[in-house]
Formats: sequence, C-alpha cells, structure tokens
Amino acid sequence: MSNYSALVDLIIKNEMNGIPVHEIVIELGETPELLLKHADFPMLPLVIKASTIAKICFEHGIATTHIKKIKELLFNPKAIYRSATQQGVIVLTVELKGEHPIIIPVHPNKTIGRNKYNVIASMYAKEGNNPEITWKKSGLLLFST
Repeated sequence: MSNYSALVDLIIKNEMNGIPVHEIVIELGETPELLLKHADFPMLPLVIKASTIAKICFEHGIATTHIKKIKELLFNPKAIYRSATQQGVIVLTVELKGEHPIIIPVHPNKTIGRNKYNVIASMYAKEGNNPEITWKKSGLLLFST
C-alpha cells in the first residue's frame, strides 16, 4: 500500500470517527506533463488537502478506490478542459460513477501556507447532459485522447 493510499484511509477513518484532520496537505509529486504542456501549469508540486479528500468521499460520494488512484487518473485523462468559471482546468477521467463521468478540477499556482502548489480542488461525478459537447462547443478543450 502506498503512503498516499494509507493517508486516504486514515483521513476517511478519522472523519468517520469525528476527528477531522483538514489541515493536512498531501504532496502527490510532480504535476502531470499534460497539465504543464496543454494548460500552461507551472512546474510546481501537485497537492490535495485532507479536507478535499473528506469532501470527495462524504459530500460527492466518490468511492475510496477512485480517490486512491487520483494521481493515476490525472496522468491518464480522457480529456482536459479549461474551466469556464475558475482559474484552472477540468480533467475528465475515464472513470464513471453510475453513468456520469468523474471529473477532477485542478487549480494552478495556489498558495498554501508559504508555498505555491498546483492543487486538486475536488473530484465528483458530472451529472446531467454529457458536458463534453458543451465544453467543446465553448472552445474549452485543451487536450483529448
């Protein structure tokens, strides 16, 4: 089991026991090359906050198995779209929750404490009509397999 996988288990267990550890920031390593190349992300460490992991699990209902492979999903996306509402991108994964695609918003160059990071902001199933059609028509597509 990887350190990240063990931390995900610990964060979720603590949250279930009423002992949140939201202040923890987990560094996942380098930002995926696709984000550097296609979305002009800076070469900064990629991180996720413990509070984000709790939100993904308990508010968005994403399975722990998907949360544990978030880095793998970011390195092998189906597509990357520029966000229409925030600075950053929406990574469309190959995974589904039911019939809905799972997406991962990622924000570049965010300050946490005294350091700058590329931050995984969330992970959730994009419900409703297929977002790819709308996002492509809006000119938001940056990368597609």
